[in-house]
Amino acid sequence: MQNPAVQKIASQVFDLPVVVPSPGEYVARGAAVQAAWALTGARPDWPVALAAAPASDFQPVIGEQYARACVHIDEDSRAAVSSTSS
Repeated sequence: MQNPAVQKIASQVFDLPVVVPSPGEYVARGAAVQAAWALTGARPDWPVALAAAPASDFQPVIGEQYARACVHIDEDSRAAVSSTSS
């Protein structure tokens, strides 16, 4: 999530910290984690360098509006599926 606007929106909606890792070879890192996990039976806890960790800006009103919108989307999706299956 490199876009500062998306970072801000995510922190406002979800009330979770947004952290941006430094650029890296994360596919290769994931493969190495899986290999080490398979060999040792324990998931390695290798640190990831952070490029940014902006302050959280949770806005309860925005989170509530998002939750209401998700309910409507779910209802509309179910209605669309019902109408096509009859």
